[in-house]
Amino acid sequence: MKNWNSVKRGGFELNQSKQMVLARVSLILSALALGGFGLWFLADPVGSSRLVGINLGDATARIDFRATYGGLNVALGILLAMCAFEPSYIRGGLWVQALVAAGYGGGRLLAMALEGQAPRMMVAVLGSEAFLLLLAVASLWRLGRS
Repeated sequence: MKNWNSVKRGGFELNQSKQMVLARVSLILSALALGGFGLWFLADPVGSSRLVGINLGDATARIDFRATYGGLNVALGILLAMCAFEPSYIRGGLWVQALVAAGYGGGRLLAMALEGQAPRMMVAVLGSEAFLLLLAVASLWRLGRS
């Protein structure tokens, strides 16, 4: 039976604590979310932008949307995935995850307050950002106690 608390690295098996498993799961979830949405934004900027009511009327808008929403999110996803599989980068990766989730979520919350409305889609996205932020903070807290 496979020991899910161990990882092969360089031919050696390393035993991981439950804290380290939580941290890796946190980073991988964020990497998949950011990377997945980033790929979607790159591949289908018009369709993905419609989901949030953005009209990409010309090539300049589509190029900028692909770069900002697509390229940056794919890069962040790759960074977090790399951090998940390199023990010395896990804490730094969790800080990146927390700051990205706080930036997206805080900006979204402020924007909803300024607009005086909270559309369902934005509340759902805010919920996922809050979840990823709390997961990163909990992982950092647990690692700090180990």
